[in-house]
Amino acid sequence: MRLICWQPAEQSQQHPDRVIAQLLQRAEPGWFSPRSWNDGQQKIGLAASSCIPPLPQRRFGA
Repeated sequence: MRLICWQPAEQSQQHPDRVIAQLLQRAEPGWFSPRSWNDGQQKIGLAASSCIPPLPQRRFGA
């Protein structure tokens, strides 16, 4: 998983799991690949491998 940070590295490294969890919870369509989404959910412990929430999808014409 590759992250682009908008704050100093020292600050990001203090709580990386919390930062990743916040990103996953507020994810917009296109932010994560399916693999990164699944890996992130499992690594942070937000979901077990059997109940990973669906990747946010783009919807056209809604």
